[in-house]
Amino acid sequence: MLKKLIKYEFKSTGRTFLPIYGALLASALITRLMMWGDNISALNNAFLYNLLSGLTAVLFVAMLVATFVATLIVVLQRFSKNLLGEEGYLSMTLPVKPWQHILSKSLVAVFWYFASWTAAVLSFIVLMWNRFIVRDILRAVTFFFTKIQWDGQSILTVVEIILLSAVSIFCAVLLMYASLSLGQLSRRGRKLASFGYFLALALVSEFIIGVASRAFSSVLSYHILNTFSGFQTLIFFLFSLMGLLSAAYFFLANYMLSRKLNLE
Repeated sequence: MLKKLIKYEFKSTGRTFLPIYGALLASALITRLMMWGDNISALNNAFLYNLLSGLTAVLFVAMLVATFVATLIVVLQRFSKNLLGEEGYLSMTLPVKPWQHILSKSLVAVFWYFASWTAAVLSFIVLMWNRFIVRDILRAVTFFFTKIQWDGQSILTVVEIILLSAVSIFCAVLLMYASLSLGQLSRRGRKLASFGYFLALALVSEFIIGVASRAFSSVLSYHILNTFSGFQTLIFFLFSLMGLLSAAYFFLANYMLSRKLNLE
């Protein structure tokens, strides 16, 4: 059933995100043609050309910001409306456990966060597409990769950093879900209450991270962290910390949906 929930979540959210990514890439292409094109002489009016170039640049920046804002809004709305709003009456009658709803929405949210970053990077590539710029970028990338010894340790490090980023996003999404789950207890001003719970949980999390980090740094010296084994210990510590926080947020959201759900 979890696979079906994930599939349905992808279909529902994809209708929003795919057009946004398409609009972002289109705005990047238009901006590139206006700002980097060689057809300036086609517009005899320099003022008109500068005006159009400025407008397309503003459009691109607006679409770039809108992409990440929309990602946050959709992630919050899908959880709030689908589980805590009127749709919750239908969702909670399905033969699905609350934790499955939470997990499916969290995993899909992590995917779309990575997809948004990928779309942003692709849009910058389109914007800067020029044979000279591309040549310089390829030279810089080649120089960077030739300076790194791509052995097993390097590959493992890259994979661990990517996975740690995914776990961090997963933890942040669960933090928002836990805040919304607590906020739905309020009969009035649920959004304001959810924001208050978010600030409270974030402060508690920051305190826990700070205490754990000080304890960790007191055990391992800076010299040890510069070694590969020390770096692996650091990665394990961060994975464990993010995992524990994620488990706490997940348990809290699941408890609220299972025992304290208020759909009135």
